[in-house]
Amino acid sequence: MIKKLYIYSYLLFGLVIIIFYSFCKSKDKEPPIVEITINPAAGVVGNICDIFASASDNEQVVKLEIYINNQVVQSTEDSFCSFQWNTRNHPDNSTHTIFARALDLEENQGFSDTIEVTVFNNLD
Repeated sequence: MIKKLYIYSYLLFGLVIIIFYSFCKSKDKEPPIVEITINPAAGVVGNICDIFASASDNEQVVKLEIYINNQVVQSTEDSFCSFQWNTRNHPDNSTHTIFARALDLEENQGFSDTIEVTVFNNLD
């Protein structure tokens, strides 16, 4: 009889822990806010283009990525990221898209606006 009482008390304690954990788990549904800027900002880039991304979140940013043409070119576990893009590998008058993506602790994702640039490497 006493052995059954111990078993039931352990089961009840386990059930209380499971219920408590389910109520305490974060229910964050808010995605990070992401911004991206490039230098030069005119839409025509050449030679070396500096790209800067930043993200903020109501909880915590755990990953920030910079994309060029839908390919990750830089990634960090911080809320700020930069990348120096060497455009000399791309032909003049080619068009490219640049954006950033951030993830928070709950894996909500936020995206920056997409910037479209044209490469022209003879800007000097």
